[in-house]
Order: sequence, then structure tokens, then C-alpha cells
Amino acid sequence: MTRAVNAFVVVVVLGTALGVRAVHESQVDERRRLREGVARDAERLRARATREKARLES
Repeated sequence: MTRAVNAFVVVVVLGTALGVRAVHESQVDERRRLREGVARDAERLRARATREKARLES
């Protein structure tokens, strides 16, 4: 009985650890994609401002 309980606890702990790792990796990927999106949007805004400035100066 004790071995069965120990085995069950080990399985639960390992499953939880793997689940936490998967969630962590998912969150890291999400943060990376968000940072890339913010950088891309900032570059688009800078390019738009440059075009607008050039258009107004013409």
C-alpha cells in the first residue's frame, strides 16, 4: 500500500512539474511575441511619422 501511495505521489508531482514548465514556456513565448509586436508597431509608427513629416515639408 505504501509503495502504491508513494508511486502515486511521484506521478502527481512529476505531472505537476511538467505542467508548470509547459505553462511557463507558453508564457515566455507569449511575452516574446508581445515584445516583437510592440517593436514592430513602434517601427511602423516611426516610419509613418517620417513619411508624414516628409509630405508636410514638400
